[in-house]
Order: sequence, then structure tokens, then C-alpha cells
Amino acid sequence: MKPSRRLKKPDTSSKLILEEIIGLTTKNANGLASSNSKANCVYLAGCVVVVYNIDSGTQSHLIVSNRMPKPLSCVAISQDGSFVAAGESGHQPAVLIWDAATLAVISELKGHQYGVSCIGFSPDGRRLVSVGFPRDGYICLWDRRSGILFTKVKACSSCSAVASVSFSSDAKFIVTAGKRHLKFWKIGSSTRPRTNTGAAALTMQGKSVSLSHHKGCLFIAVTSSIWTDSCRVDWDQAGEVLPIYALTDAGVLCVLTFWAVNTKLGRLKG
Repeated sequence: MKPSRRLKKPDTSSKLILEEIIGLTTKNANGLASSNSKANCVYLAGCVVVVYNIDSGTQSHLIVSNRMPKPLSCVAISQDGSFVAAGESGHQPAVLIWDAATLAVISELKGHQYGVSCIGFSPDGRRLVSVGFPRDGYICLWDRRSGILFTKVKACSSCSAVASVSFSSDAKFIVTAGKRHLKFWKIGSSTRPRTNTGAAALTMQGKSVSLSHHKGCLFIAVTSSIWTDSCRVDWDQAGEVLPIYALTDAGVLCVLTFWAVNTKLGRLKG
């Protein structure tokens, strides 16, 4: 009899290193975001968030390494570029937050059941808002640092799915936009006791925007103007917030005042 050969055990000490990703899996604007203060943009590629530096042309990658990852459906970056958040798709998804400098996961937030449609940071980066897929339909307001869920409110149904979300420039309101849907959510203090971490409990009260002749529109994106040092002083003195803009699938760009579509700015051409 021939002696049996012993199979060599695979070398588990060596690991594959992801060097570069070609392509992306972004289906809409929720899969792409950029920083106002740094030369970085972020986009989705399957289960990975790609951080692309425009100046150097280099990539870095944000991943989940402690468990089986799920496909990502949306991404956001804080205005100062310090934090990146992404929402998962599938059953029992998480909202993941990374430190952009160390590329380490710092929070994994669980509040949705059937996928995360869109997310956004508050202007100061302290809070995060997430909206679930139509089957889920909830909007969640989080404390970015502690991971505490401040409040969770039913925001939409399959007939009025939310496609985009944004904070107002003063972070006192959240705006959601979607299919026959444009709504302001006022953030207020709750009469409930504070959380175990000492964070104050918050509430969100929603009010639909008067759409007028835009009633049947599909709004695909909503955003608030970004603060600069000069405009912050001017608008703070006036006691107002910066304009909020909403875009329809037909390319019509609208400016919103609270509770109404105030002005149609024009039609964007591709």
C-alpha cells in the first residue's frame, strides 16, 4: 500500500487585502455622498463603502469584519467628513457608523426591520436620521455618539415611500421626500424621563407640505443648504434657517418654505 499523503493545512495567518474596487452598486442618490470640508466622496459597492479621495485619486474601504456583511442600500457623510454612515438592506438591517480617519466601525444601530432606504447626519454631526424601506416605513432619530434611539415614528407606506431625507440647517426639523410625499418633522422635547445615558428623550411631529399642483409628483431628493461662516452670521441674525430644496423625477427643482412649496426654480436638464 502506498503511504497516504497528508494534506497541508491552509495558512490561516495570511488574509486577502482589498486593494481597489472597480464599479459601484449605487441605484440612486442615496448611494453617493460627499464631504463639504474634505476632498472625499463615498459610494456603495455591494457590502463595502468606498471612500474616494478626489485630490489623490486613492481609495479606502469601510467594511464590517466581525460578522457576515449585508448589501448596503444608502450612505451619508458628516459635514466635517469625520464620520460615515451606511444602511443595510434585508431583514433586521443595521445602520453602521465608521470613523473616517481610522476606518473602524464605531456604532451598529438596530431600529428597522426590512432595510434602510435613506440616512442623513445633522449639520453638527451629533444626530443621525434613518428611514426604512416602504415595508418598514419608520423614521428613526439617533444620537450618533451613544447610539441611543431618541424616537421612532411611522413615516410612510408603500403608497408614499420615502426616497430622501435631510435635516434643516438649524437641526430643528427633518424633511422627508418621496412618492406623493413631502413632509416636515419638528423635533421637540418629550415629557418622558431621560434615557439611561442621560440623553433627553425627543419627539417628532410630522406635517405634510402643501404640494399644490405638485401633488402627484415623485420627489427623488431633498436637501438643506449648507452653512458657511459668512452665511451663518447673516441668517442667524435674521433668525431664519437656510432654504430647503426638493427635486422631482421630472427634473423640477423646488424651494420649500415651512409647510409649502414656495417657488419652482426651474427644470434641470441632463
